[in-house]
Amino acid sequence: MHKSTEAVSALYAETDGLTRLLTRSALLDRARAITAGERANPRRPPVWVMIDLDHFKSINDRHGHAAGDRVLTATGGLLRRRLRTSDVVGRYGGEELSVLLEGLTPDAAARLADRLRGELESEEFAGQDGAPPFRATFSAGVAPLLPGMSWEDWRDAADRALYEAKRAGRNRVVLAGDAPVAARQSDRSVAA
Repeated sequence: MHKSTEAVSALYAETDGLTRLLTRSALLDRARAITAGERANPRRPPVWVMIDLDHFKSINDRHGHAAGDRVLTATGGLLRRRLRTSDVVGRYGGEELSVLLEGLTPDAAARLADRLRGELESEEFAGQDGAPPFRATFSAGVAPLLPGMSWEDWRDAADRALYEAKRAGRNRVVLAGDAPVAARQSDRSVAA
């Protein structure tokens, strides 16, 4: 193989075909590198944002899998457009996405995640077979990399914050150890 062909093959191997984000394994490789590099600045530690689309099974059941794919594709596109090229963005699995941010405080990362949440919430998706348009939302957990944490500890902290956001009613962002950053209830039609 040519070097350029090898580079293209490696890129495709690291890229999720639907969302065009990093694959889970490529994302986890980046997380391991960040924790191994011990680049954690106590004032601005790297931050893991775990995102899960709310009621995704319901979207697929009500509007079809093609609509679910459109929501995933749109969410991936939103993240690619709004985040820096230096940020690590990947599809963690199914309807879960992850972002690894450096150079932001945990509070700033939570505010960023909340702005992204609001942008997705405002987007309309076409319903199936003439059904009315629908909206999608996500919940997110945000966790800074603390001294002594392994990448697994870091991921688990973000995951726990995500599940706290889900328990608190979804469509919100929770910073590990804090109350929800956003607990907005929308009067617009959100996929149930």
